[in-house]
Amino acid sequence: METRTLDAMLRRDDTLAVNANKQLVFFDELEPEPAGPDAAQAGPDAAQAGPTAGSVFEQESNPGADHTIYLDFDGHTTFGTQWNLDTGAFSGIVSPPYDVDGDPESWGDYELAVIEATWQVVAEDFAPFDVNVTTKEPSPDRLVATPGTSDGAWGVRVVITTDTDFQCNCGGAAYVGSFNADTDVPAFVFNTSLLGVTEAASHEVGHTMRLFHDGVSGASSYYLGHGAGETSWGPIMGASYGRNVTHWSRGEYVGADNVGPGANGGQGPDDLAILSSRINGNGFGYRPDDHGDEVGSATTLTAGTYPGIISETDDVDMFRVYTAGGLTAQVNPNPTKPNLDVRLRLLNSDGAEVAESNDEHILSAALSQPTLAAGTYYLSVSGTGWGAPLTGSPSGWTRYGSLGQYELNVAAGVDSRLAPPSAPYILSAQTDRVSLGWTAHEGGAIDEYIIARSTSAGGPYMDLGSAPRSATSFDDSTVTGDTTYSYVLAVVDAAGTRSEYSDEIMVATPDAPPIVGVVSSCVTVGAPYDPTGFTDVPAGQFYAEAVAWAKANNITTGTSAGTFSPAQVVTRAQMAAFLHRLACNETGSPPSPFADVEPGLFYAKAVDWLSAQNITQGTSAMSFSPGNVVTRAQMATFLWRMAGTPAGSPPASFVDVDRRQFYAPAIDWLAAQNVTNGTSPGKYSPDGEVTRAQMATLLWRLST
Repeated sequence: METRTLDAMLRRDDTLAVNANKQLVFFDELEPEPAGPDAAQAGPDAAQAGPTAGSVFEQESNPGADHTIYLDFDGHTTFGTQWNLDTGAFSGIVSPPYDVDGDPESWGDYELAVIEATWQVVAEDFAPFDVNVTTKEPSPDRLVATPGTSDGAWGVRVVITTDTDFQCNCGGAAYVGSFNADTDVPAFVFNTSLLGVTEAASHEVGHTMRLFHDGVSGASSYYLGHGAGETSWGPIMGASYGRNVTHWSRGEYVGADNVGPGANGGQGPDDLAILSSRINGNGFGYRPDDHGDEVGSATTLTAGTYPGIISETDDVDMFRVYTAGGLTAQVNPNPTKPNLDVRLRLLNSDGAEVAESNDEHILSAALSQPTLAAGTYYLSVSGTGWGAPLTGSPSGWTRYGSLGQYELNVAAGVDSRLAPPSAPYILSAQTDRVSLGWTAHEGGAIDEYIIARSTSAGGPYMDLGSAPRSATSFDDSTVTGDTTYSYVLAVVDAAGTRSEYSDEIMVATPDAPPIVGVVSSCVTVGAPYDPTGFTDVPAGQFYAEAVAWAKANNITTGTSAGTFSPAQVVTRAQMAAFLHRLACNETGSPPSPFADVEPGLFYAKAVDWLSAQNITQGTSAMSFSPGNVVTRAQMATFLWRMAGTPAGSPPASFVDVDRRQFYAPAIDWLAAQNVTNGTSPGKYSPDGEVTRAQMATLLWRLST
C-alpha cells in the first residue's frame, strides 16, 4: 500500500490501527442497539425459527467448497497468533460461548434463534461465492493455509463471544487479509443482539478478505445507510444495523469515500472483484452458474418449486416451461435478510417479452397469466435495483450488489407430462437413411420418445416409431434420395399421456448415385478404409490446398464466416468430409468434389466407424454429433484405419506397422512439432483437441 493511501485511511478512520508487527487491524464500533434478549431486536422470523441445539450447529451453505467461513458460537481458545502478542495473552485468549441470558452452560431459545439467523444472513451475503458458511466445526487444516505446500483449502473462524482480553469496547475486530493466514487467526464479534451479531459477522469476514470500510467523505468512517422498512439499504462494510437490504458495494451511494483507485487499501472500490479474486489470498471465485443465461441454455422445469442463486451482477437465470394454458410464477428471495431484489420476466418461444414483474416497493416478484395460450415459454430471473442512491435524498440501490438466493414457484397450467422435448438434430442424411439425435428430456419423468415425420413443413406428421427413455438417437431407414423431410419428437409418460410435438427439423436427403453399387476411382463400396490417395502431392501443396478447401467450404467455428484459424478445432463431420476429399485425391492435385462417389457414402462410413469405436465426447456412449470435436488420439487412430497401410502411401515410418506402432509414432511426431492446446509446450494429451492447422499438417506428413 502506498504511504499516502495508508496515511489518508488512518486519518479518516479511527477504527483502523497498525500493530507492532506492521499489520492492519480494525476494531469496529459497537452496535447501536442495547444488548440482551429483547424481542424487538429479534428481527425477521427469529421468534418462529425455533431451531434446536442439535440442528443449529450442523448448518452448511456450500459443503463441497474448498474455503470455509466458520461461525463459532460455542467458545474457543486462541493461541499462537498475533492476537496473543497484541493482547499479551500468551497462554491463550479464552473466549466463552455466546451468552445473553446469563447461563453459558445451556442454549436458550433467543440464543439459538440468533445463531440460526446469523448463519442464514452470512450464508446469504456469501451465496454468490464458492465458499462454505458453516456452524459445524471443521478440521483445523480447513482454516489454515499451509505455507510451502499445494494446500488449496483454507478459511477463517469467526468467534462470537464476550470481550475477555481485548478490552476494546468494540463490536468486533479483525486483521485485514487474515483469511489465508498460516495459523488459525480468528475474527471476533462482541455484539450480542441478533441485528448486531448478523451484521458484524459478515463485516468482520469482509475485513479478513481485504475489504475496508464504506464511509462518508468528511463525516464518518461508516455509512449508516438510507431508507426505511423493507426497501431500506446499507453497505455491508458500513454500519447498516437496522437496514433490511445490505449489499457488497462499489461506492454507489451519496457521499461515498471508498471510491477511486485508493479504495480498499489501493485495490479499488469493487468489493465483489476483491472477494472473488483467486490470486489475492482469498483463493475462491464465484459459484458455478446454476442455470443458463440464454434461451438456448435454459433449465426445463415443470410445476413446482426450484432454488437458484443470482451470483454475479449480470447473471440471468433462464427457465423453459410448457403450459397447456395459463401460468403463474413467483420468485421469493432468501427469507432472512435477503440481498436479492428480483426482476421476473415472461418471454414467448421467440424470446420476446410477454410480461414483467419488478415492483420497487417489494423484493419478490410474481406473474399471473390465467389466459396465456398453450405453448413453450421462458421465465427470466435476475437481480435489479431501484431509486436514486446517489442523490441528495438517497433511495434504493443499484443492481451491482443485488445478488443472492431465491426460490421460483411455477404453477397453473404447467404440466410435466405435457412438456415437449427439444427438437431433434441431424446426425447424418444419406440416400436411404436419416440418423437423428436429441438432448435427453428434462421436463419430467417420461417412458419413451415418439419420432414422427412429414414431407411438408409444419406437418401433418406420421409416427415412425418409438425409442426408450434412455435413447438419444433414432435411424429412419424408410427415406428415399433427393427428398426433404420434417421430423419432430414427442414424449410419453408412464400413464400414457403424450406431449405436444417439439419444434421441427428439416432434413434433405442427397441425390441417389447414377449407378447403384458403382466402384469409384478411389473408394470401393464395402471397403471404405483402403484409399489409394495420399501420393504424388508436392511438399507444401497439400497444406495450401487444405486451407483453401476449408475456406471455400466455410469450415469454421469462429464468429467470422469463412475464416480458417489454426486455433480453431475440427468437428468430426468436417474431418469426415475433408478425408473424403483426400481419399479421392488423383495424382497431382486434390480431386473435383467427391469424384464419382455417392456424396453421403464416405461420411456415413466415417460415422459408423466412429460410433463402433465409441468415439464421442458427449454423454451418450454411441452418440455422434457434428458439433463434437476430434481428439488427437481419435484422429491418429482414424487415420490409421483410413490409410490401410498400403505400401508406398504413408511415409516410411507408418508403413507395414500394426495399429499400436502407428499410434506411437503419431504421438511422437505431434509432440516433436509441439502440437498442443495445453499450457505446457510439447505436452501431448490424448484428451486434447485437434486444430484444423494441426490436422492439415499431419495429413500432409502422412501424404508424402
